[in-house]
Amino acid sequence: MFYVNYSYQLALINLVLVVMLLLLAKPQYTFASPRSNNARRGIRLFFWLYILHSVFAFWSEDTYHSWEGFIAASQYVSFEIRGYEQVYNWLATVVGGNYFLWRGCIWLPACLFIYYSAKRLDLLHRNFLVALILFAGLTAYTRGMLGHTMLLFGVVLLVDTNNNRFERFVGLLLFCGSYFFHKSMYVNILFALLAFYPLDKRGIILSYWLFPFLVMAATVLINNIVSGVFSMSLGEGVGGVGDATAAYAAGEKQSANVYGIIGRLIELVPEYMALFYIVNRVVYKRYFVGIKRERMFIYLFRLSYISIYIASLFYFVDTSSWVYERFKYMGFFPLPFVLAKVWSLEPKTNKWIKLIILLQLCSLAFSWFTKIYNWYGL
Repeated sequence: MFYVNYSYQLALINLVLVVMLLLLAKPQYTFASPRSNNARRGIRLFFWLYILHSVFAFWSEDTYHSWEGFIAASQYVSFEIRGYEQVYNWLATVVGGNYFLWRGCIWLPACLFIYYSAKRLDLLHRNFLVALILFAGLTAYTRGMLGHTMLLFGVVLLVDTNNNRFERFVGLLLFCGSYFFHKSMYVNILFALLAFYPLDKRGIILSYWLFPFLVMAATVLINNIVSGVFSMSLGEGVGGVGDATAAYAAGEKQSANVYGIIGRLIELVPEYMALFYIVNRVVYKRYFVGIKRERMFIYLFRLSYISIYIASLFYFVDTSSWVYERFKYMGFFPLPFVLAKVWSLEPKTNKWIKLIILLQLCSLAFSWFTKIYNWYGL
C-alpha cells in the first residue's frame, strides 16, 4: 500500500500564493472605497497565480488522497481509479498516469472558465479578484470544480442576450456537457434551471417563512433515500462511478466540541452575511435594474441564492454534513460575480462591506492556521 502524507511544508507554498493573490487584489481598497478598486491592473498575473494555487493544491486533503490513488493505479497495466468519472479515468490514461499533468488538464480549464466568464461580464477588475479569493479561493479541493465552472460559463453564454445564436448554442452544449464532469452535477444543473424562475421580494420573504417546513421536507427526503424508498440514480450517467447520493445521505453528521462550534461560526457568519448583503442590494435596493447585462446578473444572483438556500435546508438534517457542504459549494461559483458587481456599483463603503471582508479574512486565517498546525503535528 502506498501512502502520501499531508505536508505542511507544501501547504505553506500555497499560503504564500494566497498572500500574493491578496496583495494583487488589494481588499483594503474595496474596504475603504469599493469603486476605487474597479481598477484593471494585475488581472492576468492574479489568474496565473490562481491557476498554480489550484493545480498544485497542497492545502487540500483530497490532493494527497488522489495522488496516492494515482501511485497505486500506476502499478497496473489498465489505468483506472475506482470512484472516478469515466472522463477523468480516460484523461489519466491519456497523460500516462502523470498526476500533476492530470491536475493541470482539469484545474487549468476550470480557472480559465472563471476568467472568461468574468471577461464576458466585464468584471475583470480588482473588486472581482477580492470576491474571488475571499469566497472561491479554496474551491479547487475537488475535481468537480471543472464541471461547475463549465456550467457557469455555459449559462453566461446562454442567458446573456448580448451573445449571438452560435455563442448561445455553445453555452447550451457546455451546460449539458457539464453533467459528465462530476457525479453531483445533476444537482447544480437542477439549481441552474430553478434560477430561471423569477425571485422578487415576495419570493424572498416566502422562502424565509417556508424554511422550517422545507427543513422537515429535506429530513423526510433524506430518510427515504437512506431507507431505499427513493432511488436517486441521476448521477450514474457519468460512467464508471455510480451515484453517491445514498452514500452521502447515509453518512454520519460531524459532531463538534466548543472549539469546533466556534470554528464553524467563524466560517459561516461571513458567508451568510455576504448572501444577505446581496439579497438586500439586488432585491430590495434593486442595484441591477437598468444596468448593462441586467438579466445576466440577476440570474447569477438567483443561482447563488437558490444553491445556498437549498444547501442550508440540509444543515439541520441529522445526517451527513457532506450534502450541505457539496450543495453550498455550488453556490460559491456565481457568488463572487454577484458580489463583485454590487461592490463596483456601491457609491461608498459601508458596514456590510467592511464586516464581510474583515470576517472572511479572519475565517481564511483561522482555516489556514488550524490546517498548518494540525499537519505540523503529524
